[in-house]
Amino acid sequence: MKLNRLIIKAYGHFTNKELDFTSPVPGLHIIHGANEAGKSTALRALKGLFFGIPERTTDNFLHSYEQLLIGGCLEAGVGETLTFYRRKRRVGDLLDAAMEQLDPARLPLFLGGIGPALFDSLYGIDQETLVSGGRDILAQRGDVGQALFAAGAGLSSLHGIITDLEKEAADIFKPSGSKPELNRAIREYTDCLKESRALSLSTHEWEQCRRTYDSTITELADGERQVHELNSELIRLKRLEKTVPKFAVKNDLTARIATLGHVSRLPSDFPEQLRALLHQRATINTRITEARSQLQKLESDRQELIVCRDILDQEETVDSLHQRLGVERQARKDRPGLHEAMIRGRTQAESLLRRVAPECELSAVDELKGVLGTRQLITKLGNRFAAVEQGVLTAQQQLEGIEAALAKAERSICALADVPDLRPVSALLALATRGGDLDATIRTVTHDARTARTAVETRITALGI
Repeated sequence: MKLNRLIIKAYGHFTNKELDFTSPVPGLHIIHGANEAGKSTALRALKGLFFGIPERTTDNFLHSYEQLLIGGCLEAGVGETLTFYRRKRRVGDLLDAAMEQLDPARLPLFLGGIGPALFDSLYGIDQETLVSGGRDILAQRGDVGQALFAAGAGLSSLHGIITDLEKEAADIFKPSGSKPELNRAIREYTDCLKESRALSLSTHEWEQCRRTYDSTITELADGERQVHELNSELIRLKRLEKTVPKFAVKNDLTARIATLGHVSRLPSDFPEQLRALLHQRATINTRITEARSQLQKLESDRQELIVCRDILDQEETVDSLHQRLGVERQARKDRPGLHEAMIRGRTQAESLLRRVAPECELSAVDELKGVLGTRQLITKLGNRFAAVEQGVLTAQQQLEGIEAALAKAERSICALADVPDLRPVSALLALATRGGDLDATIRTVTHDARTARTAVETRITALGI
């Protein structure tokens, strides 16, 4: 890997700073500057370019996190170059030269497998690390190779590490010791090997044991196979034991089906029809029960009635009296109107007569028919008066006849035995009249119930129930 350029767009106190390391011949590049010139910042920028800008970097004092941007150009051993940029992002922080997303898998091919720790040890040595390495070289004295390796690799006190490793190795194994762990393991292994040899059998004994083992395995396999077969047979017999009663029921049902002969197939909606018919039958039964209850009540009321045969024998007389009573009531009803009309006609006639002949009386109305052009009016009024009087007389005569007939009927009734109160009978007759023809209703409901019952029994019989 070779670094050709380092482009610090925005990092630390650098803005648009570029370091060019290209040269026609190989060489060593030295960057020098005063304190706080930015040498450490450039080293951190280079590490951030290779491995990502740290999450909590302190190089954002001039540029915000979103503005931090570092770029560079790497060259591989075969002359292939890669120009890329790095910004501070958790995802998608690598960009190519056109500022488009760069596949992160391409960068490790140019870094040659160097990670952040190895980069810090070999290429990112700062002053503190150099001072610590010099002290280690002085402490290790004559072993120059170890000192140079420790200083180059960034390891502090390599001599102490080697001493610790040698002590740890002595604790694990000593050629003439017995307490180290590996020595104990070797001793235990030797003891186990001796015990194994003592427990080992000869070839003849092993062959005999093997043949015994094989025969035992064969017998065991045969026994297991027999057990499996017996278990299978037991399961089959148990299934037969559970199935035989069902087969008997099946045969019985098959025989019963054969005796039925041809059975028509029910429609798919038969359950719904059956439920509807059962509901209808229940409704009809309820109506029949209600009608029977009402009929029993009426029958009870009828039996409680006391019929007077004497009154029934006077049916014609009662009907005649009822008709005449109606006429009399109508006459009484019409009499006030007729009387009022008569008074009104008389008053009008007297008024007209006073206008025509004040000195004349109403009794001399026939003599005044031709006076003052009121002849026709007086005639009409006279006719109306006569008709009214005749109506009044007729009404009086009818009233007298009705009163006589009523008195006669009252005498006849008084002559009869005591008549019970017929008002309950009238109430029952009115109730029966409002209820309609109960006998016809009962007959209709009974006929519907019989029809529904016949239809339901026919369908249930077809089902074989």
